[in-house]
Amino acid sequence: IHFKGAAHVETLPLEQAEFKVEQVHSAATLEQFPFRCTIEPV
Repeated sequence: IHFKGAAHVETLPLEQAEFKVEQVHSAATLEQFPFRCTIEPV
C-alpha cells in the first residue's frame, strides 16, 4: 500500500493503458476503495 509516492506498474501502448485505467477505476469504485491510477509518458 502506498500512502505517499508512486509505483510503476506497467508500460503499455496508450490505448491499452487507457483501457486498463478504466478497469482499475471501475473495480475500485465498485469496492468503494479510494484508488488513483494515472497514465504518464515514458
